[in-house]
Amino acid sequence: MNKEEVKLNLSGGDARAMVDYFNKLTADNQNFFHMERYAEGGGLQDIVWVDARSRATCKEFGDDPAMRRALKETKKDTTHRWCLWHILKKFPKYLNKHENYEDLKAELENVIYNSNDPVTFEMAWNDVIVHYVVKYNSAYKWLEVYTKDVFWAGTRTIQRSESYNHFLKGYVDRNTYLYQFVQSYLKAMAKKAMDEHSTYRSDQRFIRQLATVFHVETLFRKIYTDRAYSLVQEEVRKICYKTVTVSRTITCDSGTIIEYIFYDRKWIKPKNSRAAEILTENRVQYVVTYHSSTHEAYCQCKGFECKGILCRHVIKVYDMKGVREDIIPEKFILQRWWKDIPRKIIRVKVSYHDPSKTEDVIKYDSMMRKLESICSKASSYQESMSVVTVMMSLMDIRVDEVIVMVNQNKLKAEQAAFVTNNKVLGTSSSVANDKVVADTPQSVAMINSQCRRPDQTPVNVCHK
Repeated sequence: MNKEEVKLNLSGGDARAMVDYFNKLTADNQNFFHMERYAEGGGLQDIVWVDARSRATCKEFGDDPAMRRALKETKKDTTHRWCLWHILKKFPKYLNKHENYEDLKAELENVIYNSNDPVTFEMAWNDVIVHYVVKYNSAYKWLEVYTKDVFWAGTRTIQRSESYNHFLKGYVDRNTYLYQFVQSYLKAMAKKAMDEHSTYRSDQRFIRQLATVFHVETLFRKIYTDRAYSLVQEEVRKICYKTVTVSRTITCDSGTIIEYIFYDRKWIKPKNSRAAEILTENRVQYVVTYHSSTHEAYCQCKGFECKGILCRHVIKVYDMKGVREDIIPEKFILQRWWKDIPRKIIRVKVSYHDPSKTEDVIKYDSMMRKLESICSKASSYQESMSVVTVMMSLMDIRVDEVIVMVNQNKLKAEQAAFVTNNKVLGTSSSVANDKVVADTPQSVAMINSQCRRPDQTPVNVCHK
C-alpha cells in the first residue's frame, strides 16, 4: 500500500470527508493551511488547520494559543500560563481525603484569590500548608501574581466561559461527526465574523457618555473601541474608593520622580458567578512612581502591563499632576484598542466570510483598482512619481476635510432626531444620559491636536 493509499484509509470515511473538505478550502484559498498525521494503520491521528482570517488576526495582535512545548521551541519570549479553573477542579481529587478538607479548601482559595504579590502569596500559602500538614510541590505557573508583568490582554486563567467550549456551544455536541464538526465550526466562525463587523461599525457611530472629567478618560473615549473604553470607565469609577499620600520626592538630572502610596479597597469577583465585581473592606497598598519629565507612571498593581489598560492609580496621579490628553505618553495608548485603524481581518476573504459583500470593501476595491493603474504608470519615471506623491498628499488633506464635514452633518441630524424622539416618547434627560448615544465626532476640533495616526505623526482629524 503506497503513501496515498494509506492516507485514504480513514475509518468509516468520516475523517476522509473532513480532509477532502480541507483540501477544497485550500484550493479555494491558498492562505488556508492544514496538516494531518496518520497512525500506522492508516487512520487519522490528529489534524490542525488555520484559515486566512486567523492568520491575519495573529499577525495583527500577536496572539498565539500554542501550548507550552511548542512555545518554548518557537517563541522563547512567550510566557505560558496554566488554567486556574482546571487546577481548582483537581482539589477534590487530591485533597478530599483530608479530615478538614472543606476548611483547607476554603483557606487555599482565600490565599489564591486575595494575594497581590508573590511574597504575600508564598507566606500565606506556606502557613496553610504547614497548618494542615499537606505535601505540595509546584512552580505556581497558574497564579496571576507571578505573571502580572506579562501582557495578557485581559484574559484570565479562569476564563472557561469564554473558551472555545463556550464559543462552539450550540454548533457541535458529542454526537457530531468529524466532517460535520468542520462545517459547524465554519458556521460558528461566520457568526463571529458578523458580530465583529457589527461591533466595528457600531464603534464608528456610537460613543458612551463620560463618567468623569479626567483627561485620560476623555482621550480613550475618542480613540478606543467601546469595549476597551468600558474597561477604562471601570477603572475611573473605582477611584473614589481609595486614599493617596506622597511618599517621597527624588530630584535627579532627568527630572523629578515622585512616589505616591495608594490605599485601595479590594474588589473581588464572586466565585462561580458572572456577576460584577463587589467592593470589600480589605485595603491593599500600591506604590505609583511618576516621572515629571516624561510623564511616565508605573504602578505596583501592574494593571497596564497585564491588561493593557491604565489602572485607576495611574489615572489619579495624572489627574493630580494635571497631565493633559496630548502629553500622555504614547506607550500607554495601545493600537490594538484603536477603533479608527482599518483592520486587515475585516477585508480578508475566507470560506465563511466574504468581505466583498460589504459596502465598505466594494468601495475600497473600486478605488484601489483606479489607484493601482495610476501608480503603475507613474512608477516608470521619478518625475511622474513626484506628481503622484504630491497629489496624494493633497487628496489626503481634502479627504480629511470632507470626512469632518460629513460627520458634523450626521451629528447634527442625529442630535435633532434624538431630541425629537425624546419629545415624542417623553424620555427624561437623566434616563437618556444613561444610554449609549450618537456622538460621532462632535469634538473634531479638539481631536485635531490630540490624536495621532499609527505612525505617531500628527494629523488634522482622528476619525477616518
